[in-house]
Amino acid sequence: MRHITPYILIAATLALSACSADSDQSSPINSDENSSNSHDSNASSSEEAKDVIGTWEQKIGEGDHTSTFTASVTEEVITVEWDYSSDNDEPLWIGTFDAAKAAKGETVASKKDAGGVGPVSDRLMPDSLDFKLEDDQLKFTFNTDSARLDVALKKISDEPETKNELQNTDATRSFKDDVLELPTATVKITGHHVIDPGSPGNRIGDKPIIVFDYEMTNKTDKELRTADFSSMFTAIQDNDENSVNELKTGFSEYIDTDNMLDKIKKGGTVKSSAAFELDDLTTPVELVAREKYGEEEVGSQTYKLEESTPMDPAPTDEDSSPELPKKKRQRYSFRLVPQWMRPSSFPMPRTQFSLGSFPPSSADLSALQSFPPGSIQPLALR
Repeated sequence: MRHITPYILIAATLALSACSADSDQSSPINSDENSSNSHDSNASSSEEAKDVIGTWEQKIGEGDHTSTFTASVTEEVITVEWDYSSDNDEPLWIGTFDAAKAAKGETVASKKDAGGVGPVSDRLMPDSLDFKLEDDQLKFTFNTDSARLDVALKKISDEPETKNELQNTDATRSFKDDVLELPTATVKITGHHVIDPGSPGNRIGDKPIIVFDYEMTNKTDKELRTADFSSMFTAIQDNDENSVNELKTGFSEYIDTDNMLDKIKKGGTVKSSAAFELDDLTTPVELVAREKYGEEEVGSQTYKLEESTPMDPAPTDEDSSPELPKKKRQRYSFRLVPQWMRPSSFPMPRTQFSLGSFPPSSADLSALQSFPPGSIQPLALR
């Protein structure tokens, strides 16, 4: 066995120094050559990319059952549309792309743009999709609820039919350290409060409530409101040995309802709160997080009731500056999304109903509480 001695290390160092000196002496020439090679390589890649950039198409089926896949390819983005239904107008896929790499016959792993695709495609498609140019066809495969589809598109134009800009391709989904991270949103739980019935903040209900304060940030151009908290989180008290005890939606006059249905801009953050009725004052509450109406759990965290803090009242019209006009009391519309409908990959009809102006009456509150937790989505206000 040959041992590494100080003499070998010295010799190796001298040899490396000599190579470095030779490299330094020839660096101006090599630098020019490298610059020229890099320029040629970039030009070559751009030329190769042109072979892929454009519009690709494949028709499947016959007669009335014909549908068309259309892919619009730019250097860095691919958009795939599938007209499987006259009611469908959202892209099947928007994601990252490397046209130059695809032109070389290499597989391109495209990352889905969470802000570009609609809710149906978002549930149907994976976070990453492989594309490959083979036999002059752009190929990819995906699975529907009932079958696997192998798509092979042929180029019909050198111009992309549609061009999209990516919004967010980070597919992170987690709920830890009080923060829910989704491709479309971030929700940070900033505190929780337990309020006894009859106490300030819980004068309407006859059961104790827990109120969660949170900040919601929109990562994309998709529609997002603070009221979407109810479709992202389910609150559970594990005090029943036979069944999962999902807590009903509660109400607190301390919650500022004026911004419930305001659309959050991309990059914007809005604060709000949500209340749930407690069944006892000892069992911790577990918040289970999912994507909006998602079937799969993202994560969960447990909150101890004894660690709650006092809740500050929501600002009122009387507390506002006298020169500002008082906010008009508004009427809210809601959409009922029963749990058995939520896992579906395709849109289904939903029942709509209206409530009176907020804060709601006890009758309105009872109507809300008669539905499963997380099954009500605010639609609009008027």
